[in-house]
Amino acid sequence: MAINIPILTEFSDKGLQSAKGAFETFRGKVAEAEGGMGKFKAGANVALDTVKANAGLFLATAGASIATFAYNAIKDFQDLALNVDEFRNITQLTLDQSSAWVSYTGDLGIEADAIMKIFGRLAKAATDEIPAFEELGVAVAFGPDGATDIEETFLRVNDAINRLDDPVAEAAYRADLFGKGWMTASEIIQMSSDDIRTALEGVKDFEVIDEEEIEKAKDLREAQDELGDAFAEISITIGEKLIPALTDATNAAVPLLDAIGPLVDLVFDGADANADYAHQVSKSNIQCVLVSPLHRNCLAGSALVTTKPKISPKIH
Repeated sequence: MAINIPILTEFSDKGLQSAKGAFETFRGKVAEAEGGMGKFKAGANVALDTVKANAGLFLATAGASIATFAYNAIKDFQDLALNVDEFRNITQLTLDQSSAWVSYTGDLGIEADAIMKIFGRLAKAATDEIPAFEELGVAVAFGPDGATDIEETFLRVNDAINRLDDPVAEAAYRADLFGKGWMTASEIIQMSSDDIRTALEGVKDFEVIDEEEIEKAKDLREAQDELGDAFAEISITIGEKLIPALTDATNAAVPLLDAIGPLVDLVFDGADANADYAHQVSKSNIQCVLVSPLHRNCLAGSALVTTKPKISPKIH
């Protein structure tokens, strides 16, 4: 007997059909009502009836949507916080600066990792004092602590390259100072330093991550890791317990398979013999059709029939 287990989509289809019918009634009631208040009252009554009739569907759908939204919101927050923390550690920028860069470049569809690689390559080039800085007439910027101010240095270098008005030279300097992956961030690289500063300053407060939020994201990551380890431990434990039983079952199946083997061979040998016989019969029938009607040997049933040619009388 088939068992019909209703799922959400089934309820949704029924709910949509009910809703459609209810709103058709709504239109009819409004058309019949006289005056503005009458129309409002008619519409309100039908709308409330629809809500009451489909309350379970509305709640179930809303609950699923809220759960999905909550999960995505938590994941987005965690990703943002951890990316900002990593960006800060690699670039040595402040937390506010790192938040602004990660948020704004993310809005442009640029991965934070792409900017980190560009800043990392530029910091190494500054430390190595490669000739490109002097050729572009750019001085490396330093912070109060004497360390390279990678943000300001990037803005200076980027402006200098954009002023070259030579696509070949621009690409060469960018590859030299920003690395071969600079094209992944081409949208922001083509902007002037003033435009980039304005965009970074325009990042909303809720997009700026603080220390407490980073700690929350790390705590969540740690909890997720512990949960994953717990599931892994359970899987290993279950697997360890099941291995002996699986081994016994495999060992018990071997003699059975050994016994079945010869039977399988007999079946296939018989099938091969039948196929050969069918092939020979088919071949004989074809020959029977193709030979001259005056000389043919035909297979009739299981006997070979020979038809002798008729000799026409000689005409003298």
